[in-house]
Amino acid sequence: MSVTDLINPSSHIGNAIHLLLTFLEKISEENFWKSILGERLVLLGQKYFGNDFVALSLAIYIAPILKTHWHNLIEMLFKKVINTDTVSVKIYSTNSLYDNISRYIFEHGPSRGNLTTGVAEYGNGCRNYTSTDYYGDDDDLNSEYTSSTVKDSECDDDSMKVKLLPPPSFVEEITYKGHVISASFVEYNEDIQEHIELTMRGTNTRLLHLFIQEWSILCNTTTVSKYVYRANGCCWNYERDLPERSLESVHLRDGQKEKLINDMETFRSRSEWYHKRGIPYRRGYLLYGPPGTGKSSIIQAIANTLGLHVAFSSLSGIGGNDTLSSLMSDLPYNSIMVIEDIDHLFESVTDKTKATSSSLTMSGLLNVLDGLQSQEGSMIFMTCNNIDKIQPALLRPGRIDLKFKLDYAAPEQIRDTFWRFMNLDDETSLPLEPEERSKVEKIALEFEKRIPAYHVTTAEIQGYFINLLLASKANDWSQENLHREIFERIPEFMKQVELDRTQAKKHSGDKDISDDKKDDKEEEKKDDKEDEKKDDKEEEKKDEKVDEKKDEKKDEKEKAKEEEKKEVKEENKEVKEDEVKKDEDNTKKEVEKTE
Repeated sequence: MSVTDLINPSSHIGNAIHLLLTFLEKISEENFWKSILGERLVLLGQKYFGNDFVALSLAIYIAPILKTHWHNLIEMLFKKVINTDTVSVKIYSTNSLYDNISRYIFEHGPSRGNLTTGVAEYGNGCRNYTSTDYYGDDDDLNSEYTSSTVKDSECDDDSMKVKLLPPPSFVEEITYKGHVISASFVEYNEDIQEHIELTMRGTNTRLLHLFIQEWSILCNTTTVSKYVYRANGCCWNYERDLPERSLESVHLRDGQKEKLINDMETFRSRSEWYHKRGIPYRRGYLLYGPPGTGKSSIIQAIANTLGLHVAFSSLSGIGGNDTLSSLMSDLPYNSIMVIEDIDHLFESVTDKTKATSSSLTMSGLLNVLDGLQSQEGSMIFMTCNNIDKIQPALLRPGRIDLKFKLDYAAPEQIRDTFWRFMNLDDETSLPLEPEERSKVEKIALEFEKRIPAYHVTTAEIQGYFINLLLASKANDWSQENLHREIFERIPEFMKQVELDRTQAKKHSGDKDISDDKKDDKEEEKKDDKEDEKKDDKEEEKKDEKVDEKKDEKKDEKEKAKEEEKKEVKEENKEVKEDEVKKDEDNTKKEVEKTE
C-alpha cells in the first residue's frame, strides 16, 4: 500500500465500489450460472422463465442470507442512524430476572389501568395483570359506570375475577431517577425469543445495569406474596400465588416439625460458617412415606412460615443434565426447590444410571445435588413413597442431609386431626364452651381408641371429618346426632380405606392381597419341592454311606481271606519243610546204616 493510499482513503472506497460492480457484472452473465448449474439446466430455466432466469437465480441464492441477517441489519441501522446516543439491555424470559423486571415495569409504568389493548382471562397464569380492584374510587370511572355488581364485592372468588393482561408485544415508558427508560416487550416467534429490551440515553450500559440491579433488589425484598413456580423446559414459570397454610394445620409425629424448622433456620443463618470451612452452602432434605402423610403439606406450611417461594420440578419431565443444571443455577431467589417422586426416576429402565423418559443421567443429578452447579444457600426437598427404590448414591450425606419418614398416623396425629375439626363450633367457628368441650374430650378419647394406630393417613382422617361435617350441615344434625355419627361411620370408613389401598396397589402395578396369597402358596410349593430334593439328597448320601460301609466290610473280608490264605500257605510251607527235613534225616540214617 502506497503513502498516497494512506493519505487519501477515498481511493479505498473507489476500489471497493469497483470490485462490487465487477462482481455484479459477473453474476448477471449467463456463463457464470452455466459454470455453476450447467448449460442444460440454465437453458431449461430460460425456456420457462425467459430472461428473468438470471435475476431469479440471484434472488434464490441470496435469499437465505437476507433471511438470516435481515432483522439484525435493520436493528443495527436503526440504532446507528436514528439514535446514536442510546444504550440497551435485553432480558430473556428463560431467566428468572425476567419476572421481576417485567413486574416492576408494569407496576410503575403508566399503562396499567390505561391500556388501549389487552388480553382478558381467568386464572393465575401471570402476575402482570390488572384486576377491577385496581380502579378503586376512580371518580371519572364512577361517573360512567353505574352498575353495582362489582362495587358490591360479589366477585370475591379469585377464580371469577377477570384479569386484564397487557398484549404480548407492547412498549412501556417509565421515569426512574430522572431518566426516561423505554421497555419493549417482544413476544416469541420462530426467530426471536420472548424478551424485554430496556433502552435509555447514554454512552454505555453501566447506569442501566445499576438500575436493573436496584429493581431486582426491590422486587425480591419488598414482595409480600409468595409464589409457586413450575419447571418448564430449562426455565421456571410463575404458576400461582402460594396458598396460605399454617404449621398448626399439618399434623406430624411429635417433634418432627420443630426439628425440620430449626434445621432450616439454622442453615439459613450459617452462610459464613459454611464458606470458612469450604463446604458447599446447600442443604438437602428427603421426605418419604405413603401417599397422604403430609409431604406436600409440610413443604407448603414451611414456605409460608419462613417466607419462601416454592419451585416444583418433576425429574421425569426434565430434558437432560443441561436442563437440570440450568434450572438449579436459575432457581428463583429465596425459593425452596422441590423434586417430586424421586423414587420413580430410574425404576423402569434397564440402565439404572439413566432416567426413564429423558436423557438425564445419574452423574448429572449427583453433580447438582453435590452443589457444583447449584446456587449458594439453596435448599432442596425431595419426596418419595418408597425409599427402598432410591439408589444408595443419592442418599449419602452431602446430597441428602436429613431424612424424615412421614408414616401412617400415630395416636397423637389422630388426636390432633380430631381437634382441628372439632375444636370450634361448626356454626360460629368460635371455641367450644367449657361444658361442650368436656363432652367432646370424652369423644376424642374414644375416637382415638377406635381408629387403629399406624394404619390410616392423616389425609384419610381429614377426609373423614370433612365428609362428616358436610353431611351434618346438609342434614341439619344436632350436636347429639353429630357425636353419634362420628362413631357409627367408622366401620364404613375403615372398609373404604382398605378398598382405596387395594385400588392404589392395582393402579401402581403392585400385587393385591389375593396375588400375594397365590405367591405365598407358590413359594410354599417351591419350598416343599426344595425340601423333597433335600430329603432325596440326604437319602442318597445315606445310601452312599451304607454302600461305603458295605464296601469297607467287603474289603475287610477280602483282607481276612487273603490273610487266611497267607497263613495256610505259610503252614503248608512249614509242613513241607518239616517233611523235607524228615526225608533228609531218614536218608542220612539209611546212609549211616549201610555204611
